This record gives sequence, C-alpha cells and structure tokens, in this order.
Amino acid sequence: MKVLLIGDANRITGAIADKLNKEGHRVFALMSSKRTHYRHVYEKYIFEYDNTCMKDVFESIMPDLTIFSGAYDDSFDWNGLEDAQVAYTAALGNMLAAYSRLGRGRFVYLSSEEVYRADMTQASQENAAVIKARSVRQGETTCANYRIATGMDIIVARAENICFVPKNAQEVRDVCSRACVEMLEDGQIHCPGTDVSLLALPDAVWFLYNIFTAEKCRYPVYTVTTNSHISYSDMIDMINAAFGRRVHVVYDDSENVIWVEELEVHDYAEEFTFAIFSGTKECAEAVIKAVNKNPGRYITKKAEQLGRSQQIAASLKSILKTFVPFIENMICFIPFFMINNRAVGSQFFGKLDSYLLYVLLFAIIYGQQQATFSAILAVAGYCFRQMYTKSGLEVIVDYNTYVWIAQLVILGLAVGYLRDRLVVLKRDKDDEIEYLKHRLRDIEEINRTNVKLKNEMERQIVNQSDSMGKIYEITSSLDKYEPEEVLFYAAEVVSRLMESRDVAIYTVSNENFARLISFTSKTARQLGNSIEFRSYKNMYEDFAADRVFVNRRLEEGLPMMALAIRSEGVMKLIVMLWDIPFERMNLSMANRLKIIGSLTQNSVVRADRYMSILAGQRYISGTHILEKDAFTSLAGAFVNARRRGLAECSFIKVDAGDGGIAKAGESLERIIRNTDYMGDAGDGCLYIMLASTDADGMRYVEHRIDEAGYQYEIPEEMGA
Repeated sequence: MKVLLIGDANRITGAIADKLNKEGHRVFALMSSKRTHYRHVYEKYIFEYDNTCMKDVFESIMPDLTIFSGAYDDSFDWNGLEDAQVAYTAALGNMLAAYSRLGRGRFVYLSSEEVYRADMTQASQENAAVIKARSVRQGETTCANYRIATGMDIIVARAENICFVPKNAQEVRDVCSRACVEMLEDGQIHCPGTDVSLLALPDAVWFLYNIFTAEKCRYPVYTVTTNSHISYSDMIDMINAAFGRRVHVVYDDSENVIWVEELEVHDYAEEFTFAIFSGTKECAEAVIKAVNKNPGRYITKKAEQLGRSQQIAASLKSILKTFVPFIENMICFIPFFMINNRAVGSQFFGKLDSYLLYVLLFAIIYGQQQATFSAILAVAGYCFRQMYTKSGLEVIVDYNTYVWIAQLVILGLAVGYLRDRLVVLKRDKDDEIEYLKHRLRDIEEINRTNVKLKNEMERQIVNQSDSMGKIYEITSSLDKYEPEEVLFYAAEVVSRLMESRDVAIYTVSNENFARLISFTSKTARQLGNSIEFRSYKNMYEDFAADRVFVNRRLEEGLPMMALAIRSEGVMKLIVMLWDIPFERMNLSMANRLKIIGSLTQNSVVRADRYMSILAGQRYISGTHILEKDAFTSLAGAFVNARRRGLAECSFIKVDAGDGGIAKAGESLERIIRNTDYMGDAGDGCLYIMLASTDADGMRYVEHRIDEAGYQYEIPEEMGA
C-alpha cells in the first residue's frame, strides 16, 4: 500500500519508514525542512505543514495510510512556547482537512507519554515540555472529534516510553538517557519515585505496524506500552554501578500529577498479540553503557550557554537597529540647525526653511515616526533660535510660531503617511508575488514528482524483474522442457526470479515426509535428502494455512522463506529459499514467491504426476522395472541436472544372473525407496538409479545388494 509519513526524519520515524519499506509498502515522506533525510522512502515532499498545497499532495499520492508523527516530529521548536503550539495545531488541522477531502485510507496520529505532563498546574513553570504536552494532548482530542464528526478511519496511537541508544545529545529522549545526562551535567538525578518502563524501538515499531496494517481497528485510541517495569531506584543503582560513583538523588514529585483521561483509551494488548523482545532492564543497560562509553557526546550545557549568548547578541542587535534611525536623526539635526542660524537675515537664503527640508527628508526616508521626531527637534531648534531676539513668553504667544509648527507637522506627517502607505502597498505586493511564486514552485514540485512516478511506473511495467509480465515469461520457459526435466529446472527458475542462490525443491512422498528432488547449491540441501516436514511446527502451520513461511525470528535450521505447492488441495512440492537477506524478507517478496509458485504450479505438478505414473505405464510386464526407453530418458534427465548442479543421483549396475532382471528386480525392490528407480538398459543387466544420493549415500544399498547375493558395479558412462 501507499503510505504518507508526515514528519522530519529521526530515529523513530526513520525506523517506521524502514519497517514499512521492508514489508513492501511504498513510503512517501512529507517534511518541513531539508535538514534531515530518510534512507528508504519512495519520494520526499518538502513543504511547510500549513501550506495550502496539502490537498494537491494528498491527491497526488492517494495514500492508503497517512501517519502524522506528532509527538515524535522534531520540526517544531517548542522553546517558542505558544508559537510552536499554534504551528502544531495548524499543521494537524491542515493535514486532517486534506485527508478528509481525499476521503480514503487510514489516518494515524502518533502520541506519546508526554501527554501526562499536560495536567501540571498553572503554578508550575510554563516550559517547553508542558506546552508540548498540552499540544500533543489537544491533538489527540482533535483527532478523536474529527473521527466522530466525519466517521473516517482516524486512529490515535499513544506509544509510551520508546527507548533506543542515542547517538548524541539531540537524541536523548527517554527517562533513562535523560537521567544519565543529568548526572553528567549536574552530578545529581531528580527521582520522582515511580517505576520506569521502557519500550524498545524495534518492539514499538512492530506494535505500531500492526495498527497501521490491521484490516479494521476495533478502537479509536490505543496505548502502546510495555509490561516490563523496574523501579527508579534500581535504575539509579545501575547508573551508579556503570559510572563507578554515587550520584546525589533529589526526590521530586513535581511531575507526578493526577491524570484525568479525557478519551476512551484501550491497551494495545486488548486487540493485538503482545510480545516484547527487549525488557526495560535490557533497554536501560544498553543506554547506560552507551552514555558511559562516550559521555562527551551527550553533555548539552555548553551548547545551551552558547545559545543564550546568541540570543542576547540577537536582542542587542535588534535594539540597536531600532535606535539607529533616532541617533541618525539627532546627528543630522545639528547641520540643519547650523544652516538655519546662518540663513537668518541672509539676502539669498533668508526665505529658505531648512527645518521644513529636514522634516521632509526624514519623512521621505523613514516615514511618519521619524517625521514626528524630526518635527519635535525642529520646533525645539526654531524656538531656541527665536529666543536670541525674543523672550520665551514672546515666542510662545507669537501667532507665527503656531502657524509655522502647523505647517511643519502637517507637511511632515502627510509625506510620512504617504511614504508608509507606499511601503505597505509594496510589501503587500511583494508578499503576494512571493506567495504566488511559492505556490508555483509547490505545483511544479508536485508535478515533477508525478511525472517521475509516472515514468517509474512505466519502467516497472516494461522492465521490472518482478513484474507479472517478466515472471510469466520466465516461468513459461518451463514448458519447453520434457516432463522429467521440469522439476530440476524449476529450482533454477525460482532462484532467478527470487534472486536467491540457495533454492531447494522437495517432493512430498506421504503425509509426513518429503524427498529432495532439486537444488541449486550445497547450502540449499542442508536439511538432508529427506525431511519430516510436520516436525517443523511453525513452517508446517503456514503450509497448512496456505501461507508463505517467513523466518522472521531467524531460527537456525529453517529456510528464510518456504512455500508449499498444492494440487487439488493436496501438498505436492515444497520450495525452500535459504539466502534471502533479512531486509528483503517482507510482504513484497512473500507475494512474489506466491505468484511464482502459482505460475509454475501447472508445469511442476504435471511433471510430478508424470514421474508418479511413469512407472505404472511403462513397467516391464509383471515387474517394477522401467522399460529401456523410459529408463534411458529418465536417467538422462537426472544426469543433465547433475551436471548443472541442480540434482544428485547415483547408478548401480547389477548382474541379474541366470534368473534374469525380472527375478533380480523382485529381490531388490525391497531395498530401495519409492523415489528410486530400477530399469533395463538393454544389456541384460538391472540398473538402479538412486535419486538425491551421492557416493557415500549409496553404500547402504551396496551392502544390501551384497547380502542379497548379487554382483554389481558402478557404471562409469552413466555416472559421468
């Protein structure tokens, strides 16, 4: 299916993408920046989450599953507090709106244990953790309400206490790694006095994958957590033991709040099979060991101090930028004041109002604000100059003073207002142009991706090695072989299509046992020439349910993948693949093997039937000995397959003596298996062909022939 994963790449979202890709799903990533990247995604989209093109992105991908990483998306700067909360809520709303307009698939919102901090009282300090907790919790409520309002398949998965070994300070997330870093930086650990539960990342991804791919989820909200716990004190003891010191413990219950659940939450284990591979203790030991090995990677206080210094520098820069126009205004006032003093009484410059020019200059350059400040300075300068010849009272009561001030202020503010309006209009126009350019780039990016996907799909249809056309072409090549050859070359065909060097095919001889008939390497025949397949419980359960067996637990002594081929409901053949890499043991490869088995079924089953009825139709009358032509054809097929490394066989030439080959065959048929053959080569001797048997394996038969009193030899020409 097609999956849209929304969120910047990190260890958790990356593991989810890798799992989906490994299982054969096509993953599209929607990120808000280019700072991070996914390893295994089909296509990446980089847009702001509140972009209006989300509808186009959804319609372009047509996802069957949409995953909003939510609490595990590192693209939100929670130090921005309310700004980040608004951005988070807007992003989720935009994604839900685009998803609902599309009207298909499932939407999964990833939450975390951080929601439990949302009920911390207002008396507690408003910090990034509390703001994020409230945002994530609000996201849960939004999704639940959206599900009720639209009736769409919207699921909330609250994955709690996901733990992995962090590579650096940015990946410190779980309670154990935070405690280790706190000990390194402060020499103490704040202990809430509660139990610690850590869910290993592979386990969490597996649980979430089951929710992603379930045909129908019974509940709208799930908690995904572990049933493995240790006390906080035990974890601190583990840290002390690893670091070789006694850390100071500060008991702090500020985060132990009374949690009031607003939603109807159900545990993951109520619906899905629950089994963990790494408990809390194992997770904690791995994290503590990693931090103890490279403590310098995880210390963040220097970076925080550097960040605060940068913030102070940025604040000072902003303040300086604000005051520069005022300083510039006051500096420029001095020459204009001097010019005005010189111009008074001048024959040529006496009518020149230098203060008006001064105010208009700053109104044109900076607008109303600086025009007002310039007018104030100009009035002060004018009054100061008038007081050279008049008293202060005379200046104040002079009608001309107020006329001049009104003229100055009106002209200055009018010009400043016009300048501000022009700036606003220009900014609006630039914003609109930038928006349209951005929108055009988004559309071009979406179209470019669509063209790329179209071309990729065309190439897959024509050229892809696992396309139906290619598979049918290769499997149809079995029809050109004789029936007795098909079983041998079927292993070669499966090896080619599945890209596996080690393939074995067994024929089912009865309800319990299967006999090796064809293989492509020595590794492929490691189970031996005969197997009791019912004893391999896990593999047989999949065979009985007509499923492809996939060795996900990497159990020794079992193939990586296996398939039972049936005819009329009866198991006829077993195909085993031994060298499929773990990352390719996914749903896609299982489906491919299923298709290959179905397409080869007719040829292979027909050949198996031919081999079964060959003896019955072409026996020498009254015996179990094949006629000359039938035996020669069958022996030739085995010898050719042996030369190509696809089968093993051995021949024994028995001197029939005076009783003839009929009597010798009657005496010796009890010592051979039902997959071996006896035949007449036309020279009066009885030939025995032992299938899937080398020189060591036929010693038992040689010994039994000696006991029966017959002379024998190994025919070089047939065994060559």
